[in-house]
Amino acid sequence: MTNTVVEMYKVYLVDDDNIILEELESRVPWMENGFEVVGRCTDPLKAIEEVSSLLPDVCICDLRMPEMDGNEMIRRIREKGLSCEFVMLSAYDEYDDVRTFFKQSGYDYILKPINDEEIRIL
Repeated sequence: MTNTVVEMYKVYLVDDDNIILEELESRVPWMENGFEVVGRCTDPLKAIEEVSSLLPDVCICDLRMPEMDGNEMIRRIREKGLSCEFVMLSAYDEYDDVRTFFKQSGYDYILKPINDEEIRIL
């Protein structure tokens, strides 16, 4: 009999609202979909450091945060040569923000509030 080790994808969550982070972590069926939440943060500057050390496969972040927006955070992470997929969560759908996100090779842009169907496919 052989033991099979299922490798989980690592996901990191960033939002300036801790309630949203708690909701994302608890409502999304991460484990059932092959993901493990390896960290979460409300401070984008600290998140850059943690993403650099934890090396998640996916980073889900908010667009509008104090100190720096999600697009700037992604730009700084990309400048460090880190490769992970990004999903943007935002209450804003302004063309320039969305365009900037996808020009940085963003994977998906989801508008808040997130409904249950979108949570299942996260």
